[in-house]
Amino acid sequence: MLIATTIINLLATLGATDATSGVEIAESRCHLLVELFQASSTFPNTPSSESLNTLQRACEAGARHCCAVLGNALLPSSEIPLARSRAAVVLKRACDSGVWYACTGLAYAATLGQDTVDSLPLAAEILRLSCNNRDPKACLMLAQLLEYGHGVAKDLGAAQDVLSEACDLGQMVGCAALGAYLLSLPPKSDATRRAANALNKACNAGVGRSCFQLGLAHMTERVARPNPKKAVRLFRKACALQIAEGCSGLGAAYLEGRGVSRSRSIASKWLRIGCEGGDAIGCEAMATLE
Repeated sequence: MLIATTIINLLATLGATDATSGVEIAESRCHLLVELFQASSTFPNTPSSESLNTLQRACEAGARHCCAVLGNALLPSSEIPLARSRAAVVLKRACDSGVWYACTGLAYAATLGQDTVDSLPLAAEILRLSCNNRDPKACLMLAQLLEYGHGVAKDLGAAQDVLSEACDLGQMVGCAALGAYLLSLPPKSDATRRAANALNKACNAGVGRSCFQLGLAHMTERVARPNPKKAVRLFRKACALQIAEGCSGLGAAYLEGRGVSRSRSIASKWLRIGCEGGDAIGCEAMATLE
């Protein structure tokens, strides 16, 4: 979230935000930040104190999206009572005005055991409202509560549904989690198709583990039309994205001659990279070549 934090810091250059034009500019930029943050799986790093003060002035002048940005930006330092209190006040103000990202921030604080809302059940209720209002981060967080039964009854089916919503709204972590979950189910044509689509979407967005999982699904015939050549391409991409298992998978493909011409020397190269990257299976396969 370095880029978004940099943008927050640029707000400090707005000057006086009590003038109408200044508030409008701040609100416009903060609205853009909210959209950027909603697409991320994490919350922003705490920006400079000057930027926080600018956001505070804009919030007090009526820029509701700046209240949402300010509250969420304060959450990383919310172990400090003063920061936690400021976060609670401004997030509640923005949430009450209909900025669902702020509501998600309130719920996030609750999942950390902080006192911005009273309980996990209330956090789940807030997240459900935010998710229904198309906040992808809220959908992702709600899925986690549903998966583990934190504050709500454990419901894997409902978790799957909200992960699907998060994925549809552009939350790539949601796509990755949805694909991995669907692949863990007994093979069914619809689940398999949805898993492949979700993993492909995440892989195309640069989620390396999803590239590896989709490649493995092709190699183990867990997709409707398994394609070893596509698996090799996916393993290669996963390896380039620093996923050690992808490097080992690529080595195994060369060792077995699946999707590529058999080559022990090339297999050894990729298995070694996987092993050095921490993949135990790659190390075991390397041992068979020595």
